[in-house]
Amino acid sequence: MLKRRKLNFAELLKENKEEIMKDKALLENIEKRLEEKATLQNRKNN
Repeated sequence: MLKRRKLNFAELLKENKEEIMKDKALLENIEKRLEEKATLQNRKNN
């Protein structure tokens, strides 16, 4: 039973890490788009 719990916990950690990596990629994408938008806005204002 303890081994099964450890396995379940390990699986949950793995899934959690995968979700975090997806979220990180999305956030990096958003950050990149915001930087591009700011650059375009700066060009427009100058």
